[in-house]
Amino acid sequence: MAQVAILGCGNLGQAIIQSSLYSGIRKYNIKGSVFNNTTAKIIKHAYRLKDVGTHLDNGRIAANVDYIFISVKPLQVKSVLLNIKKFISPNQIIISTAAGVTIDYIEKYTYPNQRIIRCMPNLGITNGNGVVGMYSKNVDRTCIDDLGKTIFKGSKIFNVENENKIDVMTVLSGCGPAFISYFAKEMYIKGIECGLNPYECNDIIKYTFRGSGDLIQWIGFSEVIYKVASKGGSTEAGLKYLSINKVDKIFGETLDRSYHKIKSISRSLEEN
Repeated sequence: MAQVAILGCGNLGQAIIQSSLYSGIRKYNIKGSVFNNTTAKIIKHAYRLKDVGTHLDNGRIAANVDYIFISVKPLQVKSVLLNIKKFISPNQIIISTAAGVTIDYIEKYTYPNQRIIRCMPNLGITNGNGVVGMYSKNVDRTCIDDLGKTIFKGSKIFNVENENKIDVMTVLSGCGPAFISYFAKEMYIKGIECGLNPYECNDIIKYTFRGSGDLIQWIGFSEVIYKVASKGGSTEAGLKYLSINKVDKIFGETLDRSYHKIKSISRSLEEN
């Protein structure tokens, strides 16, 4: 049974814990670290894990496991790698989920020929409905496939050949749930304003988004729009308003902002 260490059990780190449990890894084979003892106790109790320490325990926690997830903020990656280096071996697989942190950067602070994966999962991994992008070095395809089954069971895995695609995936699938939820929240607010009660409104939006996802999978974006937006109808009126106000341009620029932020993180790390 694979053993996993998650260094940085924030929102994404906890999603990796949940995905690991969902995939069948035993609680006693999952270790983690957080910033302080209070949070460590909370995480340990919440997931019934045997070993959750603080960042001071990173070396001990990373030793002798199969997969080491680095799930801290980009600027903290260097210090984490330096702290754990003497406790780990090149055979262990380091998996970084830090946005904008390249494999070249990680290699500077690990061993030659260290097995490294740059990984971007989204929050959907918690119950096997996530999207996971991976770009690797010194890791063969079999290991990537095993990782998908062992940690990310049920989620859609993309093993990309170009590292830049991880940055694009970070915007689309990593940021995506927040962008989608932003629109859902605005629909919820409008529904309440127009007389629905909160329980009705929440369920209506939840099932609408769930069903829309299925429709997009079956017939595609354009066909869904075509089938819903009848000529002269309310949907068409709303879509025309979006077009007049160039919401497509605004949303495209929103995605650009997120992408450029990732690239600026990479540049700042290289400069330092």
